Amino acid sequence: MRIPIYRAKSQLSNQAPGARITARMNPTPFVNAELQKGGVLTEIANQAAAYSQERYKAIVEAQRNEAVFGAKEKLLQASFALGNDDDIYNIFDGKKKYDTTVKKIFEDSLEAVGNNKYAQEDFKQAFNSFELAERFRLKGRIDEKIEKRVETSLKSLKEQQEILLGDPYLDYTLDDTLFATAGLQNLFDKAGEKEMIPEVLRANVTPEVLSNALKKAIPAFASADLRNALMLNVVAKGFRDVEAGTMELEDFKKVVADRAPNLPTHVLNLMQAVPMDEVFDVIRQTINNAASVSKDQRDLQEQVDKQFSENVKSGYNRYFYYLSFDNQNKKFDVQQITDLLPEIITKDVSRENILSSYIPNVKKQDGKFEAKGSDIAKGIQLYLAEVNELTPDMLNKMENFGKTTTEERKNDPAAFNALVKLDAEDGLTTTIVSSFSDKLTPSTYLQFINAAEAEVSEGLTGSRAFITRSLEFIEAEFIRSDIEKELAIQVSNQIDRLHNQLDTIVRDARMDGNPLSKTDIETKALELLASNSPRYKEVILTQFADQREFAAGSVFQFETISNDLANAQTPQEAITILEGWYNSLENPTGQNNTDYTQYKRSFSALAKKLAEIERMSQ
Repeated sequence: MRIPIYRAKSQLSNQAPGARITARMNPTPFVNAELQKGGVLTEIANQAAAYSQERYKAIVEAQRNEAVFGAKEKLLQASFALGNDDDIYNIFDGKKKYDTTVKKIFEDSLEAVGNNKYAQEDFKQAFNSFELAERFRLKGRIDEKIEKRVETSLKSLKEQQEILLGDPYLDYTLDDTLFATAGLQNLFDKAGEKEMIPEVLRANVTPEVLSNALKKAIPAFASADLRNALMLNVVAKGFRDVEAGTMELEDFKKVVADRAPNLPTHVLNLMQAVPMDEVFDVIRQTINNAASVSKDQRDLQEQVDKQFSENVKSGYNRYFYYLSFDNQNKKFDVQQITDLLPEIITKDVSRENILSSYIPNVKKQDGKFEAKGSDIAKGIQLYLAEVNELTPDMLNKMENFGKTTTEERKNDPAAFNALVKLDAEDGLTTTIVSSFSDKLTPSTYLQFINAAEAEVSEGLTGSRAFITRSLEFIEAEFIRSDIEKELAIQVSNQIDRLHNQLDTIVRDARMDGNPLSKTDIETKALELLASNSPRYKEVILTQFADQREFAAGSVFQFETISNDLANAQTPQEAITILEGWYNSLENPTGQNNTDYTQYKRSFSALAKKLAEIERMSQ
């Protein structure tokens, strides 16, 4: 192991011993360095404090912003919910749901802001700003809903009062009626003053209620009764005459007592409370409706009567079918005869049992009620006698036929040819065919019976249509506001009256055992038209006078033909006057063309009717 040798590296100095040492290290840099180290630490400390402060501010601001955002979102949700709440009167009033909701949202949101008073103040300002805007928006929406609801409720009250006052039998005096409408008008006025409804809604409440009530009351009283409608027209004319000073009040009261004793007092009061032009308009429409209803009722009854009469005839003819030699003992479903004569048997449907029957020995078989042909024939005879539809001649034919059905019959050539000839001449009747019943086979007999019935039905239908075509009358056309009650009733029923008269003639002839043929029925229709032509002429001339007066006094009032037209005696004379005037015009206006065409057409229709009536009377 080598031992290390240490050698000195310092050098000898040439300076004298004791000399002053001047080359010492300067401490300033070190001091400055240390001072710099302290500054850095201070700066770091300052920066840390500043950061902490900014971080706090950021947290506070974030909490405030989150609170503001959350509060705004909650407020919008609450506003939406309250905006759809049907309890609109308690949103800003009453229970004040909005204020309560806003307070809770504010308190909950403020708590989330924290304890920084500056942040709280900022939140309050922000909250109040957007809450105020939302309050006004929601209030506008709620106010709009309230206004609509107020408007709806007032309209509903108005409709209710119209329904109440529209009852023709309401126990109200005229003062009661006017007081009720005045009260309603007051409600509308108050709502209008508060600008809760449009001004137009309160402008004419009282007249509208009275007018609409009249439009309900008069039809309710008279729309189904033409006599009542015409009675109202008489009363309205009296009102008009009293207002014009041409009738004394006492005379009017007498007219009401004599000609309208059943007129409800409330209807009379409404007629006084509404302008006469409206009264006449309502009455005119009611008369037309009543005429239509009356006609419908008569048509329905006519259809029922006609169907019953046809069923009786068919039932009578079926008697001979069921009593034919090969059908006497044959069983038939009684439904075949009950389709024609429903009352011939009565069934208990629930128990599927016969309660009563004109047909003897009805038995249930395979779900059907059956009886022998002879028993059904017996039942037909009993039923027709019960309902007074069996004439002596019919009874005689039934009994004679029953005696001759034990043997099969053949068609007698002479009888067959005679019936064929009558059929070709539209001269068949059920009586004539029945007189040959013992000379025809059952099938041939039924063939001619059906032909006779078809001819009679065709004759009635054709004759009724001929009457309508000949007159060309429309029922309501003749009912005018100033036509007397009795005449109007006659006019309104003229076609139906002729139809009924013709039906009665045909029915009476059948009941007497001398039924009319198709040709006979057509002849009777012509006779009816001729006998009634004078009254029809009077009606047409009355209608012409009405149209002429209106044309001369209103339509052509300022034209040169006014006086001539007013003095025209016939529709044809009025047409001649119109044509002369129109042809004299150098440059007719559009209105001239319209007036000329309209009244020429109207007068021509009346002239045609008069010509037809003249033809009928010859």
